[in-house]
Amino acid sequence: AEAAFVPLNAGAEGTKLARDLVNMPPNDLYPASFAEKCRELGQYGVQVEVLGEAELAKLGMNSMLGVGQGSVKESQLGVMKWMGGAEGEDPVILIGKGVCFDTGGISLKPGPGMEDMRGDMGGAAAVTGAIRALAERKAKVNVIGLVGLVENMPDGDAIRPGDILKSAS
Repeated sequence: AEAAFVPLNAGAEGTKLARDLVNMPPNDLYPASFAEKCRELGQYGVQVEVLGEAELAKLGMNSMLGVGQGSVKESQLGVMKWMGGAEGEDPVILIGKGVCFDTGGISLKPGPGMEDMRGDMGGAAAVTGAIRALAERKAKVNVIGLVGLVENMPDGDAIRPGDILKSAS
């Protein structure tokens, strides 16, 4: 009977991870610390790669870099792979938005509710939690999770309304 709870427990642990990420204060959860949470999934057999700004620029990820260019925190892309399915089987791709804190950049958002702007990384938290759940339960599926991790902050280098960026798409 206990074996029946293994997949349920894995799902619960993934959900708790996502919940905890969303509720972390922005001084504790920023692109590099979120990327470290992704790396911790290696203990479950997840292959994790984190790309920094230089690698993102080479890939033409200028829209993502534009959002983060006003922050002193380096933008990063977390790539998490759980390959529990058949070799050669196409993976499911999960993509999560990871704006760890969103002030609105130059177009500053109003003060009331600003403390809740850490929630713009909820998509990345959900993807990270899902990858953990699948890996912990040893799911027979190939999944790749991508989380773009940035902060949108006001600064002299922040993206401006009307700027034109060449993106990878």
